[in-house]
Amino acid sequence: MHRLWSGFLPAVLATSCNSGSARPAMLAEDGSTDFGRPTLFVRGQGEQRLMRGSRPLFIVADSATVGSRSLVAGYEDVPPGDSGRIHMHLGEDEILFVHRGELEVRLADSTYRAGDGATVFVPRGNWIGFRAAGTDTAGFFFVFNTPGFEKCLRALSARPGERYIPPDAPAMERTSRECHWVQKAQ
Repeated sequence: MHRLWSGFLPAVLATSCNSGSARPAMLAEDGSTDFGRPTLFVRGQGEQRLMRGSRPLFIVADSATVGSRSLVAGYEDVPPGDSGRIHMHLGEDEILFVHRGELEVRLADSTYRAGDGATVFVPRGNWIGFRAAGTDTAGFFFVFNTPGFEKCLRALSARPGERYIPPDAPAMERTSRECHWVQKAQ
């Protein structure tokens, strides 16, 4: 688990920030050259939240945390038996990297086991869900290529110490449209 934070995560964040001494002069849509702040996060840093009020979630890269205009990343710890509802991202591709434990992953119409070191690619328009399998907490790092889903992450979670109140149906419908996301009917 520790090797993720000492190797993989810094490499992903450094790569996504286009680090290096020779940077081409690029302009954002608004004409600025601000694409975010190069940042190193150690375990436990980032915007800490509790998914559905209980499961640890950290958002480490998005417009609110580091000023990224084009990337959303974070990590979750999923206690044994806990799960993420089956859902579909309509506008974002996603990568999950399992760094601890084992996840049972529902991907499109198939179910897979993803253990320590596994990477899952979820192209937009495909169903994805997960459940922590086994007796250990499962941990995974996630990356989205386009902003949007972080709105759902925030709507479905609370900051530590705050009471989680699930969004009512109209608020969830509005949030789902904003974050390009649909849940599969149960």
